[in-house]
Amino acid sequence: MLNRDDRKALFIVWGNFSPRAEDFVAHFDAAMTMLFIHYPHLKKLPFLLPVRYLASAIRTWNYLREYRPGVVLVQNPPLFAPLVVFLYSRVRKDTRFVIDAHSSCFNSPAWNWSLPLQRWLSRYAAVTLIHNVEVAEYTRHWPGQVLVLDDAPLQVMAEAMLPPESSFKKVVVISSFAWDEPIDLVLKAAESIPDVEFYITGDYRRGSETLLKTKPANVYFTGFVPRVEYFRHLSSANAVMVLTTRDHTMQRGAWEALYYGQPLILSDQRTLRSYFDKGTILVPNTVEGIVAGVEEMRRREKELRDEMTALALLKRQRWLDQIKELGRFIDLPPVLDLES
Repeated sequence: MLNRDDRKALFIVWGNFSPRAEDFVAHFDAAMTMLFIHYPHLKKLPFLLPVRYLASAIRTWNYLREYRPGVVLVQNPPLFAPLVVFLYSRVRKDTRFVIDAHSSCFNSPAWNWSLPLQRWLSRYAAVTLIHNVEVAEYTRHWPGQVLVLDDAPLQVMAEAMLPPESSFKKVVVISSFAWDEPIDLVLKAAESIPDVEFYITGDYRRGSETLLKTKPANVYFTGFVPRVEYFRHLSSANAVMVLTTRDHTMQRGAWEALYYGQPLILSDQRTLRSYFDKGTILVPNTVEGIVAGVEEMRRREKELRDEMTALALLKRQRWLDQIKELGRFIDLPPVLDLES
C-alpha cells in the first residue's frame, strides 16, 4: 500500500513484477514508489482479459486521484496503462507522465498494431523511454520526446553471491518460455555436450509437453524461483545464455548477467551485438551454433569474465549519464549509490 507521503514520483506496472522498473526505482529510495496492479485470478481465463484491463484502469485511476503524484512513470505494454495515466494528466494538469516503452510495443504482434496510438500518446508524455537505439528507429518521426534508457545497474545481492564452478560445468539459460526463445535448440545442443549441465530458468509449464518430455539428463528446469535463489543460480554459473529469434530485442537476462560479472552467450542479432561487445559470444540460433558457443566459452571463460567486469563499469556510467538527460524532462530525486 502506498503512503500519502509518496507523492513525488510513482512507477506503475500492470503486472505482478518488472525487474527493469524495480531496479530503476531502487536507485531513488523512498522518493519514488513502485506500484504493481494485477489480478492473478482474472489472468487464468483469457476471455476475461477485457475485465482485467477495466479493473486495472479503475484501480490505477483511484490510486492517482488519491495520491496525486507529480511524476508518473508507466510501463507499456499494455497500452491501456499509459492511456489511463494520460487521461488523468488531462484532468490534473500538474501531473507529468513518462512512458517506459518495452521492445514488445514495436516488434510483437500482440502490440505493434497500436503504434499509431502510441505515437499520438508520445505527444503528451514528458518523454518516452526506449530500451535500445535500434527500437528508437521506430520513433524517429514521433512528435514527442524520446530517450534511450538502458536497464538500471543492479544492486548485487550479497546473500546470492556464490563462486562459479571451478571447472566448466554449469550454464544457466535465462528464459520465460516465450515464443521467441529457441529452447528446443538448447535441449538438442545439450545432448551433444553431456559433461555440461544446463539450468533453464522460468516457468517451464509454459513450454509444450513435447519440449518437456525431450529434456536430456543434463538439463534441469528450475521453475520460477525467488529472486535470491535465481541470482544464486546466476552467480554460480560458468556462463549465462540468453537467446531470442526476435530482432531489436533487448534481453533483460543479459543485463542481469552483466552486473553479476558473468560471461554471456547471446543470439547474434544487431541490438545485442552493439550493446554487449565485450565478455560475450554471439551465436546463430542453430544447434551447431549453440554447441560451438558453449565450447568456445569453455576455452575462454576467464578472459570473457574479466571483459564483462570492465563492461559493467562502462554501462553503469552510461546509465548515470542517461539519467542526467532524463532529468531535463522530469524532476528526479538524487540517484543513490547502491554500491556504498
